[in-house]
Amino acid sequence: MTRRVDIDLPCAPRCLRDGEAARYVGMSATTFRSLVDEGVMPQPFRIRSLVLWDRRQLDAAIDALKEPAHDEGSWE
Repeated sequence: MTRRVDIDLPCAPRCLRDGEAARYVGMSATTFRSLVDEGVMPQPFRIRSLVLWDRRQLDAAIDALKEPAHDEGSWE
């Protein structure tokens, strides 16, 4: 008999599914998928039937997109 053991991971997982990847970068799943289709966000990869995003590639994509949110104190 196999016994399942739940283990709390001490760190964030490296691979994320689409909803997790969207939340990780702070946007809706619809916006995330659109940006993947446009090539702004990285393409996923497959491990068997799993479609996954690499957290490091997501970090690099966000770093490449960073722009100031506002100029001289204005948010608009």
